[in-house]
Amino acid sequence: MTHKHEEPGELGEGLPALEGQYDYEKRVDYPHLVVRLTAGVYQREPLAFLVGPEEAKVAYKASFVLHPEPFLSDGSVSPACKQLLIDTVQEAVRKTRLRMSLVWSRESCTYVEKDSINHSKNTPAGGVRLPNDILFDEPPVPLSSLEHDEDCGASGVKGKTH
Repeated sequence: MTHKHEEPGELGEGLPALEGQYDYEKRVDYPHLVVRLTAGVYQREPLAFLVGPEEAKVAYKASFVLHPEPFLSDGSVSPACKQLLIDTVQEAVRKTRLRMSLVWSRESCTYVEKDSINHSKNTPAGGVRLPNDILFDEPPVPLSSLEHDEDCGASGVKGKTH
């Protein structure tokens, strides 16, 4: 899910153009994105902040924001960059139907819903960490697209019938 302002950046539709410029394994802890997969199950997603023309994307392990001035002199995210990222996350929330939050620091968070934005000092806590990450930005397979199989029943899953 890409949110672009004015001219698109050099990244186009993905993050591969960043190879060698940003190492996701050496990222800082804050800010980051938290995706609520279901009640009590959350997934933390890294965010890359880069200098460039305004563009942002929310995607599994490929979320980034390009902004001419992403940070203030004190190291915090600039208000304009923050707004670009919030707008992009809200677009992703509407598309994926998953709740998300931007965690700016241990005591600052923005909860993003499809119809609202709420700033809070209470960051997401608790929950269950899954052994494997979920590709949250992939569209789900509609049940109507599954072929009916005698052994699988209408659900398309062996052993499960309706």
